[in-house]
Amino acid sequence: AAADESCAAAIKALIGRENPRKLMVATQDDDLRYHLRGVAGVPLLFLQRTVLILEHPSTGSTRAKNNLETSKQGVSKSELELVKKIKAEDRLRKRKENG
Repeated sequence: AAADESCAAAIKALIGRENPRKLMVATQDDDLRYHLRGVAGVPLLFLQRTVLILEHPSTGSTRAKNNLETSKQGVSKSELELVKKIKAEDRLRKRKENG
């Protein structure tokens, strides 16, 4: 039991809070799977009889994916600043033309 806990602790340490190495975990440890469901982007596999099962993405993974997609659709700060600069230059040009 102690060896199982130290293995689970090692896996938790490797995954961390954000899984920067993009690791996937195959385990029969229910407690470990429960913990890792809280970390976005950790694919979880386990055996059910003789079949390898890939769990559905956790709520945290789905939420992180949706947030990433939403951020890609929006205007970045640098793009917004560029638009403001172009509009200001356009207003100056129009003022000079009108006199």
